[in-house]
Amino acid sequence: MIPIAVWGTPDGQRAYAANLLGTPPQLLSSLTVIDIPGKKKLSDINLAADYDPVSGKITGEAYGLLPIQTPVSPDGKYVVTANTLSASITIVDVATNKVIKSLTCEPGCHGVHFGMKKGGGYYAYVGSKFANDLVVVDMDKLEVAGRVLLADGKDTSIVAYNGMGGQGILPLPLVEHGYLKETLKLSGKKQLSSDVEGWLKLLTKEQKGI
Repeated sequence: MIPIAVWGTPDGQRAYAANLLGTPPQLLSSLTVIDIPGKKKLSDINLAADYDPVSGKITGEAYGLLPIQTPVSPDGKYVVTANTLSASITIVDVATNKVIKSLTCEPGCHGVHFGMKKGGGYYAYVGSKFANDLVVVDMDKLEVAGRVLLADGKDTSIVAYNGMGGQGILPLPLVEHGYLKETLKLSGKKQLSSDVEGWLKLLTKEQKGI
C-alpha cells in the first residue's frame, strides 16, 4: 500500500494514513482509518472509487490518485488530501469516512495545512511541486476561495525563490489548539509582541479551542 503520511483527529481517537499506491482496481489510492487507542485498523477509504483507470472516466467526487499530505481540519470535521497524480484535492467527511468533494489543484498537488479564517472557521492551503500556485480552500463552503501566485510577478522564468516544491505549508498563527493554548497563557502578561496580541484578539472561541 506504501503509506506515506499520517494525521490524527484533534481528540486523539483516530488517524488517517495516506497510501500512495494500492491494489487496482479495488484500492487504486486510499486512506487507512486507524483506531489510535485500540491500535487497530478500522477501514480503508477509496479515494479513486469514482475513477475508471481503463477508460479514464470520472463519475463522481472520489477522484484522488497518489495521495500525499492528508491533514484533519482543526475542528475535526474533514480530512483534506492533496493528490499529486490526479492534481486534485479530495475532502473526506470524518463523520461518515466518505469522499464528499473533489476540487481541482495544480500538477504535483502535494502539501496541505490549515489557517485561520477571519470571523471563524478555517482555510486549507494546498501547495504544488510543479506550479507556483497556492490553492486556498474555504472549509465552510468546501470550494476554492482563491489562489496565490508564489513568484515575484516580474518575470515568468523559474528562479530560486519561486514558490515551487509543495513539501509543507506553515500558515501563521498555528491552528493547533495545543500550541494556541500555550500562547494564550502568555496573553496579557506583556510577554508577547503587540502583533501577536492583536491577532489573538481576532480569533473566535472555537478557533482558540476554548
